[in-house]
Amino acid sequence: VGMAPIARLRALMPTSWLPKRRQPVAVAPSAAAPSAPSAAAPVPWALIRIHLRALLRKNWLLKRRAPVTTAFEVLLPSLFMALLVFAYTLSINETINERVYNSQYVNLDGLVDGLGGLRGITTLGTTSLRRSGTGRFTQLQDLLTLRSTLDALLTGPIPVLSLRQFVGLQNLGAGLLDAVQNDLLSRDNFGSIFGNIITPGTLHLSPDTPPVRALRDYIVAEAGGADALAVRMHTGEPEAVSSILDESTEIAWALVHFEAISPCALNYTIRVNFTTLPSTFTRVSFVARGLDTNYQKYQLSGVLTLQRAVHGFVLHLAQPEAAARIMAGEAPDGPADEDEPLAGAILMPMPTARYSQNVFYRVVGYIMGFFVGASCMYPVSQLVRAVVEEKEQRIRQTMRCMGLRYDALIASWVLTAVIQFTLTALLVTAVMTSSFLPKSNKILVFCYVEV
Repeated sequence: VGMAPIARLRALMPTSWLPKRRQPVAVAPSAAAPSAPSAAAPVPWALIRIHLRALLRKNWLLKRRAPVTTAFEVLLPSLFMALLVFAYTLSINETINERVYNSQYVNLDGLVDGLGGLRGITTLGTTSLRRSGTGRFTQLQDLLTLRSTLDALLTGPIPVLSLRQFVGLQNLGAGLLDAVQNDLLSRDNFGSIFGNIITPGTLHLSPDTPPVRALRDYIVAEAGGADALAVRMHTGEPEAVSSILDESTEIAWALVHFEAISPCALNYTIRVNFTTLPSTFTRVSFVARGLDTNYQKYQLSGVLTLQRAVHGFVLHLAQPEAAARIMAGEAPDGPADEDEPLAGAILMPMPTARYSQNVFYRVVGYIMGFFVGASCMYPVSQLVRAVVEEKEQRIRQTMRCMGLRYDALIASWVLTAVIQFTLTALLVTAVMTSSFLPKSNKILVFCYVEV
């Protein structure tokens, strides 16, 4: 309605009817009046302990009123571990005897029949691989099967391939169907499986100096001509790397950069694709046992072949009559295979000791953390449900109105969860250490499960 009618009504009323306003009375400050506290009141620890004891009793009564749910919360993770124990009982320990890789027997009949076109290779050590034909792979699985047959050959002693032999293997890529080659290059593990033996690539050399140009002519002659191997020269290493990265249609085999090349000094670096060489971040694997076949990547990537070619070229520099011509940019007259340091080198793994292994650990080791976390999903969900129901039913607000301290409420739920999951971790640790982890430190296993 507004305040105007009320104001007019008050104006018409007699003065005696209106209530008198009280005047403010000044009160002198008393000397005995308490002053404001200068600091916060101390925390009543005794009151917190009383509240905490009462809240823990409340949580215990809730657990006792639902015995089936409480039993599942405590025992379900142990039942999950019992499934792993059952899988462990079905596994078999396999014992691998000690082995020295100084001899081998390889049946190459199926290999030669599958390849069909090894015209570029004359000999591989003492084994002849010359074969006429035009064998073509129609499916990627055929090529992967062929790669598996090479494992026995690569595991035993094998000579370092010469440049002509390696380029002959690279030319096998020309016999692949386009669909098979595209599918092969799309695989993430292509470099670790085949290295550079299937895809022919360009060899890059730097810097563009007379001795390096002489090396280019020497490598082209050793590979069988310019049609067998493409070689590019660059002014420096940064320019060569930039050219390789910018080129999208040409496959690069390797980059060989020389810091020094002369009759008195030799310093060079071979750079190839990262996936075609073994990782050198760790020198020793303390977990793996048996033969590690990563060393084969040095053969498959062609790094040893390039080293053999460079060393054969450098041997010509040791000859006084040929050194002057090489430093002027003239290629040497012929190969020096008989005197090459790597011409008679044999690539062979070190002997392996006797050991036993169980496929259970190799499979379960990757999913153990996920399995332990999944086994605790039900107890965690029930704990979250209890906290949410307490807030939804306004039990927390009621206890707060009755004087409950908030820190005591939080501490009660934390202690409840710690007690419950500590008991669960003890049971899970007992199951694991008494079955498939008998030699593990029980304290470390308990800490792993508890955390």
